[in-house]
Amino acid sequence: MTTAGARDALLAAVLRHVPFDGWSPAAFKAGLADAGVSAEEGANLFPGGVSDVSAYFGTWIVARLEAELEGLSERETSIRKRIASGVRSLLTLLAEHREAVQRLSPVDSRRGTLQGMGALYRVVDVIWRAAGDRATDFSFYTKRGLLAGVVVSTFFYWLDDRSDDFEDTWTFLDRRIEDVLRLQKLRGRLEKAAGSLGTPLEMIRKSPLGGMWRPPSSR
Repeated sequence: MTTAGARDALLAAVLRHVPFDGWSPAAFKAGLADAGVSAEEGANLFPGGVSDVSAYFGTWIVARLEAELEGLSERETSIRKRIASGVRSLLTLLAEHREAVQRLSPVDSRRGTLQGMGALYRVVDVIWRAAGDRATDFSFYTKRGLLAGVVVSTFFYWLDDRSDDFEDTWTFLDRRIEDVLRLQKLRGRLEKAAGSLGTPLEMIRKSPLGGMWRPPSSR
């Protein structure tokens, strides 16, 4: 078995105990026993113990998300649907281990469960790339920043959602995406307007006060 395969197997074993023992040394020890892995082998796979297992859980989720979203841009016609599908896929994957996610420490959770979910940047980057984004300019960062807000806020809403099949969460997600798309449209209009006005000095000259403006004399 490869190292990745051994880590996956041990993670699965530990996850079975997390709902009862939390992300604790007890869950790690029980997982070792279930997987038939010695303490020494476990230390080689996860030197930091259960904290490394929870971090690996995030890496594992992101890898599954990437596989899940393969071909998304061909399956969905609009950016809105692609982004919604990406976030829904993430939460659906997490829902398989919802109790384990809920048992993450308050510190991890309030940082957006970045350790448990994997780096937030990786999550939003996977979703945007699956949606067909190939931007290399400044919008690369703004798009990911806006989506990060959607992912984190929807994740927290989902944590407390008790509606059937998380219908309330999906409604919340649609509203958040609508808000973000409005911001993107507004940003585009502002950039276009700024481009037509030119530099700040040119904007002053074109304004009603332009005739009163005189450049400072050189000395």
